[in-house]
Amino acid sequence: MFHNPGAATVPQAPLTQTQPVSLSAAMLLTPSQLQSLGPHLSLDDFCVSYDISQDLQCKLIENGYTVSHSLRFATIQDVISILFPVATPV
Repeated sequence: MFHNPGAATVPQAPLTQTQPVSLSAAMLLTPSQLQSLGPHLSLDDFCVSYDISQDLQCKLIENGYTVSHSLRFATIQDVISILFPVATPV
């Protein structure tokens, strides 16, 4: 609580400056892609148009994606979680 001038001081590590992380850095779409999302398609039509596999389409539906424009909210972590789900111990 009180500073004792005769006591040894503990060296402090220098403060490092961190770069601010943009929230959009983790997003699947870039800001310019978000400006022009393209046509509003059902997930079925989107998957056919962009040759998305039936397996991936089912995973998207299971995770609440129902239309093409809902993908604008997806993050890279969301996609990783969908493609590589963590197995829960039995």
